[in-house]
Amino acid sequence: MNHQSWLGYPHPRYGYGAMFKGFMDHVPKDVTLHEHASVMVNMMQPYQIKTFYKNQWRACFTMWESTQLNQRFIDWMNVYDQIIVPCDHNVELFSRHHKNVHKVPLGVDTKIWKPKQRPANPRFRFHAGGSQWLRKGLDIVLEAFKLADIDAELHLKPNPEAHGVPDLKLPNNVFMHRGWFTDQETIGYFHQADCYIAVTRGEGFGLMPLQAMACGIPTILNDSSGQKGFAHLAPFVLGHKPSPSIYGGDWDETDPRELAEAMREMYANHDTHLAWAKAKLPEVRKWSWTSAARQLADTLPAGTLLTDPTTETATLWHNVTLKRSLQCDIAGKTYRFVRGEPLRVPEGVLDVLLASGYVDAYTVEVR
Repeated sequence: MNHQSWLGYPHPRYGYGAMFKGFMDHVPKDVTLHEHASVMVNMMQPYQIKTFYKNQWRACFTMWESTQLNQRFIDWMNVYDQIIVPCDHNVELFSRHHKNVHKVPLGVDTKIWKPKQRPANPRFRFHAGGSQWLRKGLDIVLEAFKLADIDAELHLKPNPEAHGVPDLKLPNNVFMHRGWFTDQETIGYFHQADCYIAVTRGEGFGLMPLQAMACGIPTILNDSSGQKGFAHLAPFVLGHKPSPSIYGGDWDETDPRELAEAMREMYANHDTHLAWAKAKLPEVRKWSWTSAARQLADTLPAGTLLTDPTTETATLWHNVTLKRSLQCDIAGKTYRFVRGEPLRVPEGVLDVLLASGYVDAYTVEVR
């Protein structure tokens, strides 16, 4: 019996939540999930779970979108015995900071995401969407649509909680959908599209274009980061160049003029690209959650049940050196720093010191 504990974000409307639901809905028959399993998988950011069972194998299924990994990820990664990521870009990135990194791609539920008959749209519709305005390249889509200058509609669906969405005066053929969709409305949003566009600046994987392709919707995408693995299944694959990321490092920028040209071609010869999309459906369906869950189980050690499930909390301590001598009170405790001499402090104190701008250097100690 292979006992596993799979933990994750409970809301599927968010990326990590959709990943967790996909795996939980397709657990292999030879895997038994149990809280006290000797092998656990945290399907969230590395620092979001800090309590484990003693002697438990700790795996973290996570991802990142730019070429420079978040420092808090780096600090917490060594709490884990294994890091699992969904694309080759992430394998390379996370392997700089951890010695045991494995790739397990995500998937689509082909019982939900499948072609559906519908009446023709009165007007050709391009759709795009995602959790964030800039990272998902929705600004690029909007600019390209204006450049394309065709008799069509553009529908954009950013996350209602997404930051940085500009307050734009949109032309009458562009529609912004800001509210939450129900599950059925989300599926309907894909099926109403004549073409789906995903010119992301960075992805851990890229579920939305894969879902569109599984519905038989002709898709325009770039082969940035996580999308690179399945980009060849789309009729249009656009280029990109590095640009500075708001998260540090670089991400990928697609030229809106190149996208505009692809949109014109999609509009002019839609039947040809629709036939391509339908012909590729058997290959798209191979990217299933059933396959993904099987690969996840196979990349993990086989687990048993813990005989003494005793909890322990992982903590990070930091040896911090400041640019100046300083005495400060943080969280009810006094810390006295001498310039150039390291002082051991917990993670929360480091966060305050980093915000002050006084930190010269620090090292991490996992306990």
